[in-house]
Formats: sequence, C-alpha cells, structure tokens
Amino acid sequence: GWGAGGARGRGSGSRGLDEAPWTLGEAPGVAFAHVMLGAVLAGGAVGAGQGPPVTGFLYFGSLAALAIFLGGRRGRRASTRTVITVRDGLLAPVTLSVSLSAIYVATKLGLDFGAVLNGYFFLVEALAAGTGLAVAFGFAGAVLGESGFRIPVPGWLEEGGEPVGEVEGLPSAALAGAAGAALAAWDVASGHSSWVVNNFMACMLAAFFLENLSLSSFRAAAILLGGLLVYDAFWVFGSSAALEALLGAGSAFAPKNGSVMLDVASSPLIEAPTKLLFPAPLSAARPGGFSLLGLGDIVVPGLLVGFAMRFDEAEESKREGGAKRDLYAAWALGAYTLGLGLTFLANSATASAQPALVYLSPATVGAVTLVSAVRGELPRL
Repeated sequence: GWGAGGARGRGSGSRGLDEAPWTLGEAPGVAFAHVMLGAVLAGGAVGAGQGPPVTGFLYFGSLAALAIFLGGRRGRRASTRTVITVRDGLLAPVTLSVSLSAIYVATKLGLDFGAVLNGYFFLVEALAAGTGLAVAFGFAGAVLGESGFRIPVPGWLEEGGEPVGEVEGLPSAALAGAAGAALAAWDVASGHSSWVVNNFMACMLAAFFLENLSLSSFRAAAILLGGLLVYDAFWVFGSSAALEALLGAGSAFAPKNGSVMLDVASSPLIEAPTKLLFPAPLSAARPGGFSLLGLGDIVVPGLLVGFAMRFDEAEESKREGGAKRDLYAAWALGAYTLGLGLTFLANSATASAQPALVYLSPATVGAVTLVSAVRGELPRL
C-alpha cells in the first residue's frame, strides 16, 4: 500500500481518489511532526558525539515520541488493524522469548542468514518508508493541487467476485513509494552503514506497526506491558546467570556483553533498523560505541498511547467543559518520556545496559490508570 492518498486495497481501509488525502487544515500536528522528525534526524547527524550526556536522551526521546504520535494518528484513520487481545498479551513474553533464544543460538553458532534478513528487511523497509513518506508527500501534493491518476488492469483480476477494473493513485503517493524503495535498497546494499538512515527507517517501521496494530482493551494493554516488562528484565538482568546455572561457567554460549538481549542487539549478524542508534563513548553498556533504544521500546508503549488516542476520541462528546481530545494520549506520552528519562538515569548511574520496559511499562500504564481514576472514567476505560 502507498499510505495516505495512495492506492491500497479496499479491504485495507485506505482511501481512493474519491476521498481526500491528508491536508494541513485537517492535521497540522501531523505535518509539523514530519518536519520535526526531519529536523531531529538532521540535528543528530550534525551534533553526534558533541554536547552533554543528556543529548542522547533528548535525541531518542524526540524520535520515539514523534514515531509514536505519527503511528497513533495514522492508526486513527485505518479502518482495519490487527488487534492484540488479552490472550495475545499473555502469550507475548513466551513467543518473544522463544524467538530471541533462537536468534541468540544462531548468532553463537555463527549461522549466516544475512541474505534472508536482507531480503526481508528490504521489503519491510520499503513498505514502511513508502507508507510514511506518502503522508508527508501528500501534504505537499494537497498544497500543489495534485490530480490523481487511474491505471487500468486486466479484466480477469477480480475482488469479491467483481472485476477490479483500475487502480487509483496520486503522484505524491507513487513518488513516496519509489523513494521508500530506493532508500530501502540503498540501506540494505550498504550493509546498514548509516546510523542516520537506520534511525529514519526505525521510526518509519515503528509508525507503520503502530498504524496497523491496536489493543483490544486497557486490560490487554496492562497485561502486554506487564508481561514484556518481565521478559525485558529477565533477558537483560537474569539471562547470564540462568545460562551459567544451566550450562556451567565458561560455556561457549555465555553472553559476551553481559546478557542475551545485549548480545543479540549488538550482533553484527543482526544489522537492521530494529533499534535507534546514537554515537556514544565505548563502554560496557555500549559495546558498539553506540547508545541504542530497541524498536520494541517504542512500539509496545506506543500501542498504549494509540489506545489512549482512540479512547480520547470516543469520549470527547461525553466530557463536560470541552476537555481536549488528547487528554489521555498526552499523559501517556508524557509518562513515556519520564520513563525513558529514568532509563537513561539508571544507565548512567550503573554504567550498564537497562531494560527500558522496566521503566516505560509502569510509567505509561500507571499514568493512564491514575488519570482515569481521578476523572472517574476507569470503568469505561
């Protein structure tokens, strides 16, 4: 799919030419967020390695908040999303642990699955970047008054028993798709050599996931974030001791960087935009000379922010005094920033890697719970 204003299938919930694309008047915050995302990426590239330690927090916090905001806003337009239920939340720590263990064993055995990963991430990056850029380019197209185009397709292609007839699109969406594919191809071909492009792609992936995933309820959110807090804490703090107890001291499968999670995150075999990077002094907590923030540390709390956005929208008409639409979303995003700040403080104080969800999960869930309790809206939430 092309994203906003583009030509995706009817079942995906995207718009055709008979529906208006994003406009500045409709979503000035979305347009501004795209400008800010570009500014933060450019500013980080210029100021990398300079300034006080807080620079990394400001950089990561800005990119994460912008990706969450964009994904949440785009998700409110999507008519179909993959819904994460309470059952999914309960199973998430188990399924992710199995996946992480398999990847860890593969890295220890030196298995080369680079070609498979490159092919996979090219497709995912091209789709996510094309979708994200389509929204940004769509604003320019709306200002310039672009006209749509239609491409006829063979009559034997059917959907729902009826001929498709033609594919609809906009020049801005087609340009975004081409630009996304070109960026993805360059990123993969260069071996993900640019940390700035990596961060752009990571933000596009985070926004894409948040656009297409949603939580079925606040209960599902609490279970998911609580379960992944335990998952994150174990694989960062407890995995080394667990492997030593299981395999004995000095095992070839012992983590080199202190934990299974950090070994996988810093492995040269997993070179992909699955994390945000920022140059930092080489240390035990930064084995690659980079501070990093995992994509899951953006997407998982971001799902709660997106849920809060939809709850705000549903409750707006019921509120007295004209309470602003993004009340819960603002508190959730603020709590995310606070939790990320605590993560960085703990990282600086201990000089060791920190499982960000240990701080982000209670901060975001706690903030939304507190606000809803104070406002007497917890039962509806």
